[in-house]
Amino acid sequence: MLSPDCTKFIISIPKNASSYILDWSTKNSWSSATVGDECDWHLVQEVIVFLRDPVQRWLSGISQYISGHVLNVSNAYTSETGPGLDDQFMSAEEFIKGYNPIVERLLFDQLSELDDHVWPQTRFLDVLPLIPRTHFVIDNKFTDRISQYLKFKPRDDLDCNRGDSDLDMAKLQKFFQLRLNSRPELIERVQSRYRQDYEYIKHNTN
Repeated sequence: MLSPDCTKFIISIPKNASSYILDWSTKNSWSSATVGDECDWHLVQEVIVFLRDPVQRWLSGISQYISGHVLNVSNAYTSETGPGLDDQFMSAEEFIKGYNPIVERLLFDQLSELDDHVWPQTRFLDVLPLIPRTHFVIDNKFTDRISQYLKFKPRDDLDCNRGDSDLDMAKLQKFFQLRLNSRPELIERVQSRYRQDYEYIKHNTN
């Protein structure tokens, strides 16, 4: 998102309040922009980055991936004939019921590569690399800090895209949280895979 005067640019990172910020900034006359569009990019003086705890982001991201590409195969189906009988909608309950060690090994082998919802946050940061950056961590004070910093008036009609408002997403997030809680080595695997994210957050936030 680009500020009206083109001096501030927000990098959009999936699962990092991206829908919320898109809606909020649009309502404040910011515009969606891609580096390379016709715009006075030389006017940009600040790049704003929103960061999130990697484990919490992964829980949300893996649930989004499964909901969009496993439960709803038709969302990614490319055949002209559409999904067959074996590719119909699956509920979160069906997925959880069929979950087994093989599924778990496959998911955790590719835990940061399934789609952009689980890519490392650092993979999105190679944008306007020479422009100074301001970082914010997504926590319970996030909205207040952004409101003050960007002079955005708080609103209660923004698109929060919260996983817990979607029943299947909520069930998946709860399921994977329980899997991590029951197998600490899985948490260690997630933390290890996102080591660069942790280091970036540590060195760029207070």
